[in-house]
Amino acid sequence: MLGEASVTPEGIYRAPASIWTMSTDEPSVPIVCTECETETRVPLSDVPDALARHNDGKHDGEEVAEVDPALKDQLADLVAEDLGLFEEEETTG
Repeated sequence: MLGEASVTPEGIYRAPASIWTMSTDEPSVPIVCTECETETRVPLSDVPDALARHNDGKHDGEEVAEVDPALKDQLADLVAEDLGLFEEEETTG
């Protein structure tokens, strides 16, 4: 149901239709589970526990829920850029 945030016992929430903010200053990370069709944002420090709790409870420990793949790609690009890996590709390629 779009627009409603429903909590599963494993801590993954259905995405609300509107954007909401967290009460802490800690960055939040989007977590998605394509099998359950759920999405939520959790504080950065809670990511490992939230993923383990969901995957253990819903998927027998199989790593189905994950940090949003788009965010992982963006982070990988930023790290590679910061390390100068893209510059090395340009000079060798």
